[in-house]
Amino acid sequence: QMGTFDVAHPDVREFIRAKREDGRLRQFNLSLLITDDFMQAVEQDAEWPLLFPLARAEA
Repeated sequence: QMGTFDVAHPDVREFIRAKREDGRLRQFNLSLLITDDFMQAVEQDAEWPLLFPLARAEA
């Protein structure tokens, strides 16, 4: 049982906090999908936009 989440998703903070709640998702491996762009933003102490990407057909 594994859940992954994109680091730019608007609900990323809730995803990170999910395992803190007792009993909730205790047996799950929760992982963030980190990009090189995100790591560069961290290194440069830059802003990181949270967004939910839509496919071109949905936009």
